Amino acid sequence: MRRRLVILLAAALLASCAREERVVGYKPFFAGLAGQSSDITVSGPGAELARAASTPGAAGGSGTGGRPVRTVTEEQAKGFVVNPDGSKKLMIRSARELIGQVRVLMSAGERDVPEAQELFYEQVLCPQTRAEFKARGMGPAEAYAYLKNEERELLRLFDRMPMGEHTPTAVTEDLGGNTQRVRLTRSAAKGLKWVGVDMVMSQGRLVPAAVPEGAAVPTVTTAPPEMDLQASIARARTRSEAEEMAQRAREAKPKYRWEGGQWGLRWFVPGGG
Repeated sequence: MRRRLVILLAAALLASCAREERVVGYKPFFAGLAGQSSDITVSGPGAELARAASTPGAAGGSGTGGRPVRTVTEEQAKGFVVNPDGSKKLMIRSARELIGQVRVLMSAGERDVPEAQELFYEQVLCPQTRAEFKARGMGPAEAYAYLKNEERELLRLFDRMPMGEHTPTAVTEDLGGNTQRVRLTRSAAKGLKWVGVDMVMSQGRLVPAAVPEGAAVPTVTTAPPEMDLQASIARARTRSEAEEMAQRAREAKPKYRWEGGQWGLRWFVPGGG
């Protein structure tokens, strides 16, 4: 009896000293993707922090571990901005966005086909590929038809590479000349006609700050020179007048911002057979 009592006391002591483990943050791999959910519930101390860190739109969270989230307009979230003349400017800043734009354009209804043809030819294709189509006498309609002929096989590729370069079974290769290849691994690409995408990065540009991001504007290489104080003094009668002239010049000068380049489609990578 005494021996049994000692064993029970020892077990109770060990249980009281056991390390307490609490889940304070968990984010499933596919969290944040449209249509994906998790049946894992975080509870106990730290649960609110964990939910905030993995919930889009939560203060200090948005699934970024507390890092601030870049604010985007509704149009940017759709993948394009509307220019003042009503035309669209596609936003293609990654392989994932490139694939998404091609998928959307291929699915255009009959009424929207002319616009899809123009957007694909002028904004999705990189200049090199567009030049090759032109050399063969192929304009927007012919290039779009060429794409549509491959729609079934391309959708099979897109379904296996839904997150572009962030797909776990995809690898990215630098081909030089601002060109990258994003392709599936050999095992993931089995049975596919197309196994990846080659894309070319265009050069960035200086644009007036008032122009919406992505809008079509003439390329500006340098900002106009600012009238400095010395130049003003040469034309002014007093220093105060010169300072006032320089201030007016600074306020009148357009402000510029740097807009990064975008990816253009070189073409899709054929499988090895």
